[in-house]
Amino acid sequence: MKLRILKNADLYAPEKLGMRDILICGGKIAAIEDKIELTGIPHSVIDAEGAIVTP
Repeated sequence: MKLRILKNADLYAPEKLGMRDILICGGKIAAIEDKIELTGIPHSVIDAEGAIVTP
């Protein structure tokens, strides 16, 4: 199962939540946090700085 982290996303869900990191596991959102750091687990990071993320 692939793990991806969207970093620095300007998140609206639907209200503005601000800059957040989003953990995506198997194509589904697994976590939304101020900062997500994974160590020892293979994952990719997508820098979403400047992008607006909505459902």
